[in-house]
Parts: sequence; C-alpha cells; structure tokens
Amino acid sequence: MALDTSLGLSGIIANKIRITDNNLFLIEGDDDITAGDLLTVVNVHRERLSAEYKKKHAYYTGQHPILEKAAKESYKPDNRLMFNFPRKAVNSFNGFFVGTPVKIDSDDKEADKKIAAWMKQIDFDDVTAEVAKMASEYGQAYYLLFQDSEEGKDGRYQTLVAPQSPTHSFLIYDATFKQKVRYGVIYRKDTHNRLEITLYNSKGYYVYNETTAKNGYLNGGQGFTHPYGIVPLIEAPENEERIGLCDDVFTLVDAYDNALSAKSNDVDYFADAYLKITGAVVEKNDIAKIRDDRVINVANEGGGNADANFMVKPSADDTQEHLLNRLLDAMYQISNVVNLNDDSFSGNISGVALQMKFQAMSDMAKVKALKFRKALRQIMTGVSNAKDIGIDASELKIKFTQTIPHNVTEEAQLVSQLYGKVPTKILLGQLSFITDPDKALEELRAEQNVNATGVSNLIQNAIGGADNGSNQAGDGAKNS
Repeated sequence: MALDTSLGLSGIIANKIRITDNNLFLIEGDDDITAGDLLTVVNVHRERLSAEYKKKHAYYTGQHPILEKAAKESYKPDNRLMFNFPRKAVNSFNGFFVGTPVKIDSDDKEADKKIAAWMKQIDFDDVTAEVAKMASEYGQAYYLLFQDSEEGKDGRYQTLVAPQSPTHSFLIYDATFKQKVRYGVIYRKDTHNRLEITLYNSKGYYVYNETTAKNGYLNGGQGFTHPYGIVPLIEAPENEERIGLCDDVFTLVDAYDNALSAKSNDVDYFADAYLKITGAVVEKNDIAKIRDDRVINVANEGGGNADANFMVKPSADDTQEHLLNRLLDAMYQISNVVNLNDDSFSGNISGVALQMKFQAMSDMAKVKALKFRKALRQIMTGVSNAKDIGIDASELKIKFTQTIPHNVTEEAQLVSQLYGKVPTKILLGQLSFITDPDKALEELRAEQNVNATGVSNLIQNAIGGADNGSNQAGDGAKNS
C-alpha cells in the first residue's frame, strides 16, 4: 500500500539524537528524523555497537581468541582447545526459560481459540525460542511484525512474526521518562552491495538506499503503510541493562581455554620427552634402533656405569586441575546457570533441594519473563489492530513455565493431602506434568460423568434384572 502524507516523516531534525550508557538511542522533541540523521545513527550502530555484538556471536559460535593466537615454534606442542561455555550456557538457560512454550490465554473462549490457531500457523513458539536465545547471546533481540506476501483463504494477508538480531536492528526512543518507541530501524546490504535502511514508525515505514555515488547520502526513500498501530519492531531485552548472559564470563572462558590447551601441550610433551643417555657413547644407527625397537642396551667401554632415562620437566598437573575446576565453577556461578553435570544431581533429590539449586537461574528467568511479557503484549496489540484477532491485549494472561526437574512423588502426596480442602483446579496446577489445568479439569469432569453414567447403567440393569426375576418367580407361582 502506498504511503500517504500523514505519516509525518518529512520534518527536519538536527543534533537531537543521543545514545545512553545501555546503548539506547534517544531523540528529543516532536520533530521527525531526517534521512541524514538516520544515516548518522546507523553508522554509529555499525561502528560502535555491531562490532561488540559480533564479538559475542563469535564466542557463541566457538570462534574464541585462542584460535587466533600466533603459532608457537615448530618444535613446541601447540594445541588449541576451546570449551564453548557460552553456547552451553545460553542453550541450557533458554531450554529452562522457554523449553515449555509460553502460554497466552484469554477469558474469551472464542478469542482463546483464535490466538492458539494463529500461534500454531506461524510457529510462534519457534520464533520466541529464537528471540530468547538471541537475547541471552546479545543482551537484546527483536520481534518484527510483517504482512504475509500471499493472500490467505479468507482473502486477507496474515500477520507474521520474525526474529531480528541486534547486529542490524535497533529502536529510537523519545527522550522522556516514558521512553516511548518512536522509530524502528533495520539495515542491510542490498543486491548491489549498497546500504539499505528500513525506518518504521507507528503508521508505516520508509525504505532508503545509499546513493550510487556512495558519498554518505541516502535517496528519497519509498514509503508504505502497515496496519499495526505500533512500531512493528518490538524489543525483547535480557535485562534492563541489555547485558548478555555470558558478557561477564568471557575472560574466564579465555583463561579456561588457555589452561586446557596448556594441559594438552604438557601431555604431548611427556609423550615426546627426550631420552638422555650418560656414561656411554651411542652411535646414530643405534639411536634409530632404540627408537624403533624400544630396547636400550648401552655399556661404557671404560667400565663405568651407564644410565639412560627420559628428561622430564616438573609436573603441574594438580595446579592445572585446580585452576580448571575453579574457572569452570566460577563460570557457572557468575552466569547463574545450573551445572547439570554436577555430581550433586545424582540420585533422587527432594523437591526443596532442586528448587534451591535452580533458585538463581529461576530468579533470572523471572526477570527475563517480565521483559518478554511486555513484548508479547505489544505483539498481540499489533496483531489485534491488524484484525487477525480481536482482543484486548492488556487482559491477556501470559504464562512462562520454567523447565525445572520435579519430584512428582512429593507433588502427588501434597495434592492427596489437600484434596477436598483446596479447589481441584488449583491442585491440578501444582502437578508439574499438567500444563493446562483448565483443560485437565474439563477432561476429569467429563471422565467422571462417563464413569457415573456407566455405574448408573449398571445399577439400572441390575435393578431391571432383579425385577424381571421377581416377576418371573411370581408368574411361576401363579401358574403352579
């Protein structure tokens, strides 16, 4: 749809954009951003922020600094071992955070069905899992609402959602205390290797391209409208500071990689230790035989004692092991991620003990859920404005279920003890394997009705049989 003149993107602004300590872009006043200022902000993002995001992604994908170090001399072992803790931590935490898909419910049953159908059609759970992973990796990530290019069966274009990385996306907020989102920006290189910038606001979006001369100017841009009523680029931060899950452990990761590689080098050194022979002269051919046959037979022709042994440097195995263990423990502690390989998880741990071990990670997940809940409400507002679903997003119930191992026996005992004293729906919600208490209660009541009907039929049949028997006995007596 072509852009109309009411979008308000043509005003002039100068020197009113600033960046905060947690990398937020703020724009002052009500004037609109110009193409020149937009290009300036994009360049700041590319040169200052994008490089930091790429560093975080390099750690996540296993491109650690130890792999880039200068090579050692050819006669020295030079192993480069890399322990990819960032990927392990990010994946473990987000399996805990959204391994059980987020549930969005409405009290309106019809709207509830539409929400569930829409989420299923666009694979919303998969999109949220990807955004959650990127938020942990970078400190923030984005959802992007956009219209399907293909017309649906009902003649409408469905609203779709895609994850967006902060390496090429960001928001511009107003400079008030509310920090309301004014613009969303996504940039990339087009097919001609020119910079392409898409600028979103609450009514539509412009697509700018770098001029052919590449002299730091953008062309006039092509405008379009969208139906969402909000800026369709929606932020989902990891926390208020936009700090990634592993930002504070990168130095520990480097130290661990170095220590692990040094230990591997020591193993190679001991495997290739030098043989020292004293008190005897060994010919070059004999040295080759010793190496190949692994037999040493040397004697001193002068009658003295001959000796042969390997030259071994002092071992630092215990020191290295202590260092590796402490570094690994520190990485798990600082990132607040539970080490599931810990020996303390062996055996049948009580529910209280499990909760204590997961407490730090659970608290971190609850803070992240607050940020994501806000983002999901904005998404549902945009979807509702686009007429995909008619709902009031503020009334929605958004539930994140943390994937904590549970002691089901203890849960069953608790439910059994409270049965008859607490509403059944609340009791069903205490069982970790029940994800939808409403549906479970509905099925339970249906099953009870079926069982009650079956028992009633049995009783009626029994009574009917008894009556028939009595009648037959009476008839027999009359006949006799």
